[in-house]
Amino acid sequence: MILAKNRKIALESSFSDQYPQSEASEDSLTNSVPSYISKLSVNHQVQKIYGNPSTGSPLNSIFAPLKLTRFYGSPISN
Repeated sequence: MILAKNRKIALESSFSDQYPQSEASEDSLTNSVPSYISKLSVNHQVQKIYGNPSTGSPLNSIFAPLKLTRFYGSPISN
């Protein structure tokens, strides 16, 4: 029988002590937003609030509705 009185257990971290290089990038919020983007955003918000569709009222169709027919003929009844 072997006694382990004088032995030590060392636990190592599973995480690395080395970190990747990081670079700071320019903040995109400091750039000015083109005016047409701001206008589109305001228009969208107003339409969402008041439910006003931007497409207007639907037009009546100039075509007659299609008549559905079977391309394989009449079904056979048992």
